[in-house]
Amino acid sequence: MELLCSSTKPTKNARLRFTMQNDLDILRQVLVENPFEDPSRWQSINNSINAITGKDFSVRATREHTEYLLKLFAKEDLSKLRNSSTLLVPYKSRKRNYNDQQVKSDILKYLRERGDKENRLKEQQIEIENKRIQLKEQRLLLEEQKYQIEKEERLSLIENMKNQQQLLANVIAQLTTNKN
Repeated sequence: MELLCSSTKPTKNARLRFTMQNDLDILRQVLVENPFEDPSRWQSINNSINAITGKDFSVRATREHTEYLLKLFAKEDLSKLRNSSTLLVPYKSRKRNYNDQQVKSDILKYLRERGDKENRLKEQQIEIENKRIQLKEQRLLLEEQKYQIEKEERLSLIENMKNQQQLLANVIAQLTTNKN
């Protein structure tokens, strides 16, 4: 009798599938990093997606799947979106006629607005830090002035004490000379 054994090693790499959560993660990363501006950012997006999902998607697969999602969104092909388990437009009544360039320009517009907001925030932080530095400088200047005033007061007090001691010494000397 011959035993049939099935091999535990797969003969072919298992095909990786993008889930709805993977699609959303990819689109979020695309919004954050904007690979349409610099194509080398696809590698960073892919690394992030692989870290998030625990899967080993290739850069090419990630890029092509993103382009596929954008095309689906542009065509408003709801049936294909449902089949891919991704619904980017929640209501059929919210139809828009986007082409790939419009989607990319919308993403770029969002990224520019976000960059502008970040720049304004950084400028405000720099302005606050500059005011903080100015206040520290003013405080140090006031402390220096206070120290100088206190120093002058101490020197004046020492001078007054010396004068008083000299006067007392003179008075004592006159009194002793008058008694003699």
